[in-house]
Amino acid sequence: MRPHLSTAQTHARRCGPCASLLLSVSLLCAIAARAQTVLTWSSGDILNVTTGLGATLSVPTLTSDYTINVTTTGSHTFDGRTVVNQTTLNWSAGTLLASGGATFTNASGGIVNDSSIGTFGGTGTPGATMTFANAAGANYNVSVTKSIPVIFTNDGTLTVSAGTLSLSGGGTSAGTINTSASGATVQFTNSYSVPDLATLTGTGTFALTNGTLSTGGTLGIGTFNQSSGTLAGTKTIGNGTTFNWTGGNWNSG
Repeated sequence: MRPHLSTAQTHARRCGPCASLLLSVSLLCAIAARAQTVLTWSSGDILNVTTGLGATLSVPTLTSDYTINVTTTGSHTFDGRTVVNQTTLNWSAGTLLASGGATFTNASGGIVNDSSIGTFGGTGTPGATMTFANAAGANYNVSVTKSIPVIFTNDGTLTVSAGTLSLSGGGTSAGTINTSASGATVQFTNSYSVPDLATLTGTGTFALTNGTLSTGGTLGIGTFNQSSGTLAGTKTIGNGTTFNWTGGNWNSG
């Protein structure tokens, strides 16, 4: 039997601008849009379920009618799902995990604010994958080293304001990657493509520690560290950039 929203949850959803839903069930019910609703996801999974109004929502699109808060130290999973975020998603605790070809797209209008030390990645199921596509704004403010161990495609703006973000799953970026503070670092630890180095910006640090970083254009940031891996492509190191080369190789291919 598919789970439904409770009567209380359905009522809260209809209460207007101040409505607030707290879903802490083993299966997180996908719900139809209602204006200015706060959805707090404290645990559980997103699956194909039926809402309290009888509508089935198989592909959850989180629209601007919602603010999504991902809280608590538990696992939040969406195996096999295509999740599209078009609103503000505040992730403060726990993990976001998926497999089975799942995708998470931060679409136009979407903002992901990540202050959690939890993992965004696969569930570890053999042969199962997931991807993260950012077409809007993703902000990381974590005082530790955090990894995105899935394919990360960036066509929007990725901002790291504290800590170290490791793009360990590989991918490509045609958008902007910004280290907005001197203590912020973005690490390339798997094969990644940045066709135009001018899209790397900010006062923080970028580092190549493994894999192949395929590049082009002019590097104009403050500090770039290469300790391993291959820096491939034709590029120019611009004035004002400190390039610390302690390992790895350069490849013009």
